[in-house]
Amino acid sequence: MSINSQFFRFYIDELVKVHWVDWSEKYLSKLPDQTFLTRRGFQEITGSESSSTVRTRALDCYKLGLISAKLISSRSGGSSGIPKGWSSICEDEAIHSNIGYISYVIGKGLRQITVKPSVKSALNSIASLLILSIGFSYNERWYTTYFIYSFVREKAEKEFNRSLSNDELRILAGAVFNTLEFGHIDQLINAYKLNSDDFNLFFKYRDGGGERLFHISKFVEVYSEQGFNINHTEQHKACLFWANPERGIYSRAVSSAGHDLLHALASHEHDCLQSGKQHFLSEFYEGTENNDSAPDLLDLLFRHKSNINDITRGLKKVMKSLNDGVIDSLDLIKKEADVVITEKFYLHDEIALDDSAKTIEFSINISDVPLLPSVGNSLFLTTGEELSIIDVNANDDEVKITANRTQ
Repeated sequence: MSINSQFFRFYIDELVKVHWVDWSEKYLSKLPDQTFLTRRGFQEITGSESSSTVRTRALDCYKLGLISAKLISSRSGGSSGIPKGWSSICEDEAIHSNIGYISYVIGKGLRQITVKPSVKSALNSIASLLILSIGFSYNERWYTTYFIYSFVREKAEKEFNRSLSNDELRILAGAVFNTLEFGHIDQLINAYKLNSDDFNLFFKYRDGGGERLFHISKFVEVYSEQGFNINHTEQHKACLFWANPERGIYSRAVSSAGHDLLHALASHEHDCLQSGKQHFLSEFYEGTENNDSAPDLLDLLFRHKSNINDITRGLKKVMKSLNDGVIDSLDLIKKEADVVITEKFYLHDEIALDDSAKTIEFSINISDVPLLPSVGNSLFLTTGEELSIIDVNANDDEVKITANRTQ
């Protein structure tokens, strides 16, 4: 079975700041001429028919969850028709996901001459969500690479009784990816399931340089050997874009407001695995892997968090970080781009709503609502329930919101 444990071979800041902003403004928010309504219409309109980079970035945007449907068909199998995402654009329908809209706003903020700290922090929070989309299927079950890697890092740091350095984190990532992808996955997955300290890691060297299987306790010994160079191993680029200390998606995620959320989700997924349940993000993984469209990752997290308090608290921290970053970028976006901003609002405070209640009324300090919702917008509670806003009244001190249950 072929395993691709880390498909994202790019820096998240460059994807969000450069490619995602440009594509959103030039191609994904405007109705194209009908001559581009073809299977390769996106490549044609971007002038990149022969560019493998554009193809890869477009598929990355889909697999990461920035868009709800494909712009470009996968080379291996699949439909010979127009990709659903591109067809939707040609029909003047939006395909940005919630994270896609947020990432566009943050990307615009990152283009400013002076970038506010909240915008930089929001990019890291985006990384903490997007990294959840990096996973793989093994023995008819999905796994999140971040959770496996975090498990191995925890065991390594326990073994050596210290935190790993930035260089070691990158080398460890390479070892994890090699172990998962080149025939030694079963024993690592089993150790992960059992929370065991006893497992091996693996390096496959490039250009016929051989291979090395070693116990986790030998990790430092292996990379300290004379002549060892992570760039001489397979997946050396994957581990760079993962663990570069300044720009890697993992490095950003663990330094973000989303770190607590990731920790809570890792614990939750481990409980699911031990109890024989499917991964809580299986719906997302299956969608991006097998279909032309996938569910919204952020909506899925809100629906799934249930009554797990650690996940709820972690999600609140992420949404607060994203909210702050979006607000500090929003004025610039309104002036420069004609892109529809999502009409969904997330309530960070817990509100008790009786099962029989059809309507909810509550007040919030005006200082805590930098962007006022409008009638008809959606409101998501911490329980994941969606309501429809039917009235908004604001004064100098507070805003009063009335919303109805949607079902």
